Amino acid sequence: MCVSTVLIVSGLSLSAGPAQAAAKAGASCKKIGKTVVRSGTELTCKKRKGKKVWTVTKSKASTTSSSAPTFKVLATHPNKKLACMSKTFNSFIDVFGVYVVGVPQVPTKYLQHTANVLAQYLDNDADGKVDDEKVTSYLAKNGYVFPVWTMSSRDKFWEQAAGTLCE
Repeated sequence: MCVSTVLIVSGLSLSAGPAQAAAKAGASCKKIGKTVVRSGTELTCKKRKGKKVWTVTKSKASTTSSSAPTFKVLATHPNKKLACMSKTFNSFIDVFGVYVVGVPQVPTKYLQHTANVLAQYLDNDADGKVDDEKVTSYLAKNGYVFPVWTMSSRDKFWEQAAGTLCE
């Protein structure tokens, strides 16, 4: 059986740049006024006591799932607007608000493996929180999914998705 996983992300950087990697309250920064978001908290580079340091500007409520993924396999997509997904997919795993979806022909262990890889990608430091809230929020808000499917189920999906939100 030929099974494929498609990473549906284009034009996004999912890794933190050097400025963001070191950005935490109290750490030194280089450019006054620069703002970054780390794990839902906005930090701004400000001058304090003659030094440039990251300060918490505001703590944002997370727009994605705030807890670590449970990897529970659901039978339908929880977003009713995306019911078109259930025509092809029968398994859905929530990973920080982004879904790994699978077709009946795919073993659950493949689906769970893909979900684990996605979780490691979004939460590389394994602290239970996404590393780049902007990227994860973008993926979740725009309905990006990570399908695990066969070539025939992929073709069938695109035929059925025409004219729906799943297209």
